[in-house]
Amino acid sequence: MKTKPATQIGMREFLRNIKSVKTAVGNGEEFEVLDHATPVFKVVPTKASKSHKYTFADLSQFQFNAGPKTLAADVDGLVYGN
Repeated sequence: MKTKPATQIGMREFLRNIKSVKTAVGNGEEFEVLDHATPVFKVVPTKASKSHKYTFADLSQFQFNAGPKTLAADVDGLVYGN
């Protein structure tokens, strides 16, 4: 499967349109930000699973006082999807 090359945008364009860049990155697009025609950094989507977004309500299901010995691992699994 071929991946589409990163879209190149200037620093000024990136700063002025950061909200639309964020939306595009959330949809899988990649950007390479240039400063005076020199690549400075890339904005790429994370590799995290988008299957479920957790909320603080999900986190509140865990009790932190006298909880099970695996509480830290359970919280990590909830927050990071491990």
